[in-house]
Amino acid sequence: MNGVTVATGVIGNNAFFGCRDLFSAVIPDSVTSIGDEAFYGCEGLSSVAIPASVTFIGNNAFHHWDAVI
Repeated sequence: MNGVTVATGVIGNNAFFGCRDLFSAVIPDSVTSIGDEAFYGCEGLSSVAIPASVTFIGNNAFHHWDAVI
């Protein structure tokens, strides 16, 4: 999986948990919330674009991600 584009208002808890083949994520302005552990363990993730519309990021949402947000 080269990347993912999310088009809903919420990225739920554990949505991409452990998805090691996810390399990038583009989060659109329609998203307001990123749930707990949503991208937990996504070790291949190298970039995430988080818009200002995101007002909540859950616990450990990006845990075990080595890139700088």
